[in-house]
Amino acid sequence: MISKKIFALAMAVVFYSLLFASVSCSVEKKTTQGTDSLLVSIQKFPCFGRCPYYDASLYKSGYILINRKGFMDNLGEYSSKATKEEMKELISEAERARYKSLPDSFYNPGIADFPVTITKVNLDGKIKRVFDGEPEAPNELKKFENLLHDFFTQRERNWQLIRKKADQED
Repeated sequence: MISKKIFALAMAVVFYSLLFASVSCSVEKKTTQGTDSLLVSIQKFPCFGRCPYYDASLYKSGYILINRKGFMDNLGEYSSKATKEEMKELISEAERARYKSLPDSFYNPGIADFPVTITKVNLDGKIKRVFDGEPEAPNELKKFENLLHDFFTQRERNWQLIRKKADQED
């Protein structure tokens, strides 16, 4: 008989293995003028509860793209535009959080139900990626993740629908 602890650990390993395999499936901006460099992005993954999950990216041109996947209002892909001031503030906050010096991963295999967040920031032409899968990650990182979440989920922003989620199509 498998103990509950071993089963939970096995489930965590399977969940995070699938999570790592799916990371490459993030939202990409499609342009007719070539590619636009990423400035910041966030991926929030589902948990065993009602955690909102989505992919969102802000590009150096100010173009914002979000794919609202679950436990959010108005599921689907949306775009908008950020101001130069907003973009400068996000980079300033990343620097304040010492994002560049953070480890690439905060992971605890003993926690199966913590909502994973992956952030990326383009600092000095290099994209730094941080995987946050544990509640004990530094407060500076948590504050930065919350700032990005608030930025990408602003209701007041002029969001333009690109595509509804497949199960919500008319």
